[in-house]
Amino acid sequence: MLNKNIVNLCTRNLAEAGLLSAVELVVKIRILMERDYFLIVEAVEKVDFFQIKKGASPSIPPSAFEGRAFNEEREIRFFNSGSDSFQVWEVFQSEANDNYLNEIRRVSFMDRDYFLIGEWDGKRFFESRFPAARYSYPSDHFTELTSGARLSITVREYRNTNPGSKTDKGWTSYAATDVNEFLNSPILAGHRFLRVTAFSGNTQGKLGQYYADN
Repeated sequence: MLNKNIVNLCTRNLAEAGLLSAVELVVKIRILMERDYFLIVEAVEKVDFFQIKKGASPSIPPSAFEGRAFNEEREIRFFNSGSDSFQVWEVFQSEANDNYLNEIRRVSFMDRDYFLIGEWDGKRFFESRFPAARYSYPSDHFTELTSGARLSITVREYRNTNPGSKTDKGWTSYAATDVNEFLNSPILAGHRFLRVTAFSGNTQGKLGQYYADN
């Protein structure tokens, strides 16, 4: 069921001058991530998925074309623009209407779990459709993984609020153009990654949720 809490979804450009170098990107992530966090780095040859301790410098290889650092508080996304330079954006929730924010949207949210490929076979994550593939996930914290268990990323999905959510009067208090604009706007206003969750292989029940600073 949709979470009825209404929050501010905030976006901030961290490369105020346009782009950040790889060194500047690492510094930004290290400073802004005030708790332990996860890091996904996508390159042509592989995808790396790490758990990073607070204050530690992440490794961003030159071949990385995009990635994201995330925990419960915020997500930092980066995109390689070539010549060792990155576009960098921060996505988070805040009630403050700070002038430095590039965008603030009033939204509702709900959390969903999306499974990562591969099932636990007792030693590693294995996918029968791709038997030669190897999957490296930050799963050492899960001590109760059973055969067939799977990991997921918990994603907070933000949805546009309907016109009637602003008052108790409902849609009838708004002009037809307001309702029409809502109905023709994208339902999903944005998203950000939160944490890693383990599911039992037999019942698909949750074995536990892992927050990066546990």
